[in-house]
This record gives sequence, C-alpha cells and structure tokens, in this order.
Amino acid sequence: MKKWSSLEFRVAFTYLIVGVLWIFFSDMILAVLVADTDLMTHIQNYKGWFFVAASSLLIYFLVQSHLHARQIAEQKEEESTRRLRMAMEASQQGIFDFNIQSGELVVDDAYYRLLGYDPQGVFVETRDSFLQSIHPDDVENYLQVFREYMDGRSDIFRIEFRHRTANGNWRWFLSMGKIVKYDADHKPLRMLGTFLDITEKKDADLEIERLLHESQNRLQRLETLRAVDQSINENEPLSATLKLLTQKIKEHLKVDAVGIYILENTFHQYELAVADGFIPVSIQKLQTLKMRFPETDDELKVLRQINPDSKLLWPELAALLKEEGFQDFLVVPLIMQGSAMKGVLVLFSREKFSVDDEWLLYNETLAGQMAIAIANAKLIDGLKRANVELEEAYDRTIEGWSKALDLRDKETKGHSSRVMQMTMDLAQILGISEEDLVHIRRGALLHDMGKMGIPDSILLKPAKLTEEEFDMIRKHPQFAYDMLHPIVYLRPALDIPYSHHEKWDGSGYPQGLSGENIPISARLFAVVDVYDALTSHRPYREHWSHEKTMVYIHSMSGSHFDPQIVRVFEAYMQKKGLDAV
Repeated sequence: MKKWSSLEFRVAFTYLIVGVLWIFFSDMILAVLVADTDLMTHIQNYKGWFFVAASSLLIYFLVQSHLHARQIAEQKEEESTRRLRMAMEASQQGIFDFNIQSGELVVDDAYYRLLGYDPQGVFVETRDSFLQSIHPDDVENYLQVFREYMDGRSDIFRIEFRHRTANGNWRWFLSMGKIVKYDADHKPLRMLGTFLDITEKKDADLEIERLLHESQNRLQRLETLRAVDQSINENEPLSATLKLLTQKIKEHLKVDAVGIYILENTFHQYELAVADGFIPVSIQKLQTLKMRFPETDDELKVLRQINPDSKLLWPELAALLKEEGFQDFLVVPLIMQGSAMKGVLVLFSREKFSVDDEWLLYNETLAGQMAIAIANAKLIDGLKRANVELEEAYDRTIEGWSKALDLRDKETKGHSSRVMQMTMDLAQILGISEEDLVHIRRGALLHDMGKMGIPDSILLKPAKLTEEEFDMIRKHPQFAYDMLHPIVYLRPALDIPYSHHEKWDGSGYPQGLSGENIPISARLFAVVDVYDALTSHRPYREHWSHEKTMVYIHSMSGSHFDPQIVRVFEAYMQKKGLDAV
C-alpha cells in the first residue's frame, strides 16, 4: 500500500492522466473556443509546448506539496522524539536494544547520562562488558531472571540491580524489556527495553526498612522490660528472672556470652548466678570474683569501659577471654539509684562491640532491672527468714504455754504433747493438708488454754466437783476463745480449743454443735483427748486400761464421737500394736 502512495507513482500517474486528457480533448476544446482557422493553426503549432509547460507546473506543485507535508511530518516526529527524550530524561529512563544472538547491546545516551557520563548519540556494548559494570552481588540474580525470561517462565524481563557510575558509586536501576523479533524457528533475535533509575526509591525503601527494624527492636526491648517487670512483680524465683534477662541480652544486644555475678557479702566476693554462652569448662574457673569494684560515679564510668587491654583486668578473666576467643567484653555494675552495688553484669563478644547510645542505654536499663530483681529477691528472702523465725518464736511460745499448763496440773504432765502427736498422726492419715496440720498442732497444744481462767481450788480439787464447779469447768473452751481470738496469728488454730468438747449427737458444749458441723480437727482431737484422759491418773480416779478405754470409745461412736473417726482411731491403735475392740 505504501508504494502506491509514493511521490514517484503520484507524479507518473498524474502525468499519464493529464496526457491522455490532452490528447483526447484538447482539439475539441480548441474547436469550441477558437473559430478563426488561422488562429487555430497558430495555436496548434504551440499546443505541445503548452502541454509541457502546464504539466511541468502541475508536477512542480505536486512535488512541492509532498515536500511540505513531509517537512511538517518530520518536524512533528522530531518534536515528538524531543518530548519523548525529555520525558525519559525527566523520569530518569534510558533505552536499550539487545541483539540476543550476537550479544550486542545498544543503549542511548540518556542511560549514560544517568550514570554520570556526558556522551553523544548511542553506544554499543557487549553483554559481558555490561555485566562487568553490574554490582557483583547482583550479577547472578540478573542472569537467573534473564534465563527465566528466555525459557518462557516469565512474561516480561524485569530486574532490579546496581550499576557502577562514572565516579565509582552505585545506583539502583529497574530494567524491563520484551522480545520484539523472532527468526523462522521462533528463536528470539532482538529485545527492546528501558532502564529506570530507582536509586531514590530504593534508598527510601531501605530507610523505611531500617526504621521498621529499629521500631521492631525497640518494641522487642519494651516487651522484654515488661516481661522482666512482671517477673519481678510476681516474685518469680531470682534464677528464672536472671535467665530471662540473659536470653534477651544475647538476643537484642547481639553478644556471644553473658555472666551475672551477685555480691554475696561485704568482703567484695561476687558469686556467679547465671551464665549463658560459655564453654562449660571455662566458666567453671570463674565461679567467684574476689575484687573490689569501684562504686563512685567517676569510677563506674571507667568500669563500663574496661576492655581486654585494661590494666584493671583481673587474671581469671584474662584467662577466660583467651580460652573462649573473646575479643571484647563490657562490665556493667548492677546498682539501683541511691543504693549499694548488687553485683556486676559482664558481656562478652568474639568480635569488637558495635554500640551506640541506644544500645548502651538499653544495656544499663536491663542492668538496673537486674539490680531491682536481686534486691527484691534478697528482700523477700529476708522476709521469709524473718517470718520463719517469727513462726518459730510463736511455736516456742505456744509450747511454753502448753508446758506451763501441764506444770500447773502435775497429774496431767505430758498430756498436751501426747495428744498433739496422736492428733497429728490421725490428721495425716486422713490426708489433711500441710498448711492445716500446722494449725492443728498449735490447737492441740493450746486445747486447755482456757483452764487458765479456772481457779486452782476447782481445777486441782481432789474430790468430786459440785454442779456449780463443773459449770465453771465447762466455761474453759469459751475462756480459750476469748483469750486467743484477739491474736490474729492463732485464729486458724481455735477449732480445737473452742470445739473439742462438742459431741456428735449435739449434747456437747459450749455451742451444742452436732455431726459434721463440728470442725474435723475438733472431732479428731475429742477421741484422742478422751483416750489420753482415761488412760492417765487423776486425783479423783485411777487410770483405765487401754482395753477398757477402747471399749468405752467404741461404745460412744455415733453419740459422743464421729463414727468414721472412731474407725480410723481403732485402725491407728492396731497399727501401733495396741488391740482395738
């Protein structure tokens, strides 16, 4: 179609048409227009020349029109090309034309301007020379993406890579291309594509990635501090808290080993509490540090900066550094604001530390948390020891009261300790908890505490008591309650002193409780107390035999005593070698 619209064809075709029309119609037109024969003859002599002149003018105008149209088209094409080049330069793009078979790569000058050169025209490279200008870390990926596109595993060639600039720096480019020509066997021959400078975008992405990484690190560090705070507030064992801290220090501060030493006494002896990341044999040599660490602010700054070449380095640590291959370490004091040093944190690395202010601040914050955990653990241990000592003092006091009661009534000497032991044995058989056993023991020792309110004339009377005197005796559980209830520490032990004279059928005193409304400790003690009382000598009667006492207790099952407790007591006596009924 293009050849029929060419200038040559148009001129030849126009000349042919005009010539045919002139031959067929020129005489007819002259005959109509000219009547004079002589004039007609004269015109006929110049008719050929006229045709030549007219056709020449026509051809001239045709050629001139074509040239003008082509000039306008070329101007438009040049303007379009200029605008395209400006747009590509503004968007920092270049164009490439790659001959796949020969490996010849043609790139325009825009691409080289992006690289800092000042070229003119287009430039030809080989594929190998082009690959040599790509960053070594990107070459393999570039070739892999190219192979995948050539093999048809991707629809378009697209790759991000770094290219060396004129000043030796690297800039990031995005290259996209597509095969535009194949041979008869459909083998790729030619690829066209673009290069786009994405350095600023890549730098922004890297900055965003860096900021995101820093934010994640800060979040992890905050979570660690929260976990440590929670561990401290919940009074977790010190070893668990310190292990958590060492794990997080290794993870977040990128160190190879961590050791935490706690000051155990005032003689500057530090004991290893937790170690992580060491060879077991080597850290065994550094279980104890015996040295005086500095304590003033100026000296502590030096302490934080101790390094393998420091004159302050003690021999055991120097040996550890050599054996483990550590190249750097940092000693951080474990100290709370306004308090004495609690210990030291030692960090080790097989490479030189790369630290910044944020790293140091986080490290010192964790060290402060360690100091709080150590101080808190020591405080709790002190409170526990004080509590144990207080409980022991209470128990010794209770035992003293019990012995005083036994001494007051010489005929019942040893009664309180005997009934206490049997009651504890029965309680353990029934599976009563250790916590409740403590209160049962105290209650058994204090069961007759109320008798301190009974006059000696009644309590030690050898003859039979009158009804009025017996009424006074019945008041001793209430006296015990009134005496012991104000002591909060002894309230859980009141069940036996207050209720051991209650009976299963409700006929006991002081409250007239019945059945399981009577505390189980009081039901246990009631059987034991009667047994020991009947088998012991009293001023007003002789002691009973074991057999007679067991018959009596069995007969009181379901009225005075809990039947289940009686069965347990009988089995207990059988196990001790004393026959029950």
